[in-house]
Amino acid sequence: MKDILVEKYWKVWDAGFYEEIQRNLESLEKGEIACINFMNIRELNSELMPVIFVLVYHTYMKTGKQLFFSNVDPKVRDYLEDMRFFQLNYVRAGSLRDGRGTRDSTGRLIPVYRIYNDQGIRDFCQVSQTILGLGNVESGLKESIGMVLQELMINGQESHVQNSRDVPVYAFGGNEGKCITFAVVDFGMGFYQSLLQNNHNQGRIEGDLDAIHKVLTLHLTGKKHLTGGMGYVTIENLINRYHGRLLIASGNAVVVYENSEINLKKDISIQMAGSIIFIQFEKRA
Repeated sequence: MKDILVEKYWKVWDAGFYEEIQRNLESLEKGEIACINFMNIRELNSELMPVIFVLVYHTYMKTGKQLFFSNVDPKVRDYLEDMRFFQLNYVRAGSLRDGRGTRDSTGRLIPVYRIYNDQGIRDFCQVSQTILGLGNVESGLKESIGMVLQELMINGQESHVQNSRDVPVYAFGGNEGKCITFAVVDFGMGFYQSLLQNNHNQGRIEGDLDAIHKVLTLHLTGKKHLTGGMGYVTIENLINRYHGRLLIASGNAVVVYENSEINLKKDISIQMAGSIIFIQFEKRA
């Protein structure tokens, strides 16, 4: 059994974690049983959760076998259960469900949803609004979140490889401490190939980093017969208004947008399938 150690310093903002995951994947063989070792993790949060999600998915795709979890702290187990993580097909974790840990009552989690269709988008948005219906969340932010989530999930669905029904889109998030966070993860064609579906973009973009940059600056869209997309205009306006951060990781690029500008652009040495969109808002009464 191959042991894969989750590191406590991994966060979705850190481009290095993609390369760490790749190093682990390179040592795996098809049909090999893998175990995700949480020995170094005593607490989970929304910044680490997308990392765990990508690690588990890619490990499962490499081995074709359900994964075991080991050395899971009770508090971490409760977090994963609240996220409905053990309901994923990739995880063999029934033995972790016995007993209870100490739950943290300071936050509420939006569980993982696999988005199949428009109804799935509506269901997730409705659940999210219910969970975020707290007194310490500004009403204007609550009203805008559904629109942002819908746009991100539609984009994820449209990034599927043509004629493939096996490329999932997942959405989840949390209301923890001072921040509201959302992650939309898909394992489709990624930003670059998605933009090339629109003939207007032919010859205008060069690779993954340039694709993400021009979505945020020129608002290019992969939707056919359109010359510009308003989805990320809306998202950027919300980021600016609510002191938020936006991360986009796709292909071999990681981009972070905050304080009305793109302040991190990085090529990484691996090619990641699909995209991670991670948004964090600051809560205000």
